[in-house]
Amino acid sequence: MSEASLENIFIDGTKIEVSANKYKFVWKKFVTKNMQKLMNKIPVFIEQVEGNFSIHVMYEKGIKMYHLRRFLGRGKISALVESMLMAIAHNIGKLHHKIQSGRSGQYLFPVNNAA
Repeated sequence: MSEASLENIFIDGTKIEVSANKYKFVWKKFVTKNMQKLMNKIPVFIEQVEGNFSIHVMYEKGIKMYHLRRFLGRGKISALVESMLMAIAHNIGKLHHKIQSGRSGQYLFPVNNAA
């Protein structure tokens, strides 16, 4: 959603968001409360992604929107590649399970029959 111009800020702190020519009010208290909750969750998320994608975000006095934009810009391709690899690995795992369970009539590795 995109915001209307900054001239449309009202006395009670609401703004109008524009989406497909439909206008709705967004209350300031609601937005600030949810923004604070989101900002509290972001450091945990960044630590997880730094570990998974080996991308490092340097911040000293907390995370700001600038850090998030920079982080997303640098990590987008890596995230796409990893999600594709995860999908391929998931499909190979499903295929391997079908083959091992005998549903296809073949096995990937020779089966030793216990006597």
